Amino acid sequence: MQATAARALVLTGITALVIGAFLLRGQASTSAPTSAPTSAPTSAPTSAPTAAYAPRARFIDLGSDRCRSCQAMIPVIAELKESYPETLDVTFIDVWDHPEQGKAYNVRTIPTQILLDPEGKELERHVGFWSTQDIIARLEALGYPQKRAEAR
Repeated sequence: MQATAARALVLTGITALVIGAFLLRGQASTSAPTSAPTSAPTSAPTSAPTAAYAPRARFIDLGSDRCRSCQAMIPVIAELKESYPETLDVTFIDVWDHPEQGKAYNVRTIPTQILLDPEGKELERHVGFWSTQDIIARLEALGYPQKRAEAR
């Protein structure tokens, strides 16, 4: 029993090291990525939209379809796309297939989710699994009301 727990702990540690090494592989570059977001995260938009005019916020999930933790986000992304098409732009970026995007968004751990205002300013950054209801609650707290699409 203890040997099994020790093996699981060792495998978890090795997995974390491999992922960390992969993500840090390009960090020694002397030039900054040209497509990196330039605005710093804030806790709230500078001017909250009104209910009558609610520009679309953006949700970006940076991960990989081959990462076990990232795979838990797949149904969340699908639900956000299907349920909130009029109030939220949803994007998935596979940073293993597109490492330059991981660098541009300064991603160090996957999955990472970023909420952006309509102008592209980062509002919130989250690492790990993030449930649909928690994402929607956070968007609404930031002043971006979300309207669920009617069932088809």
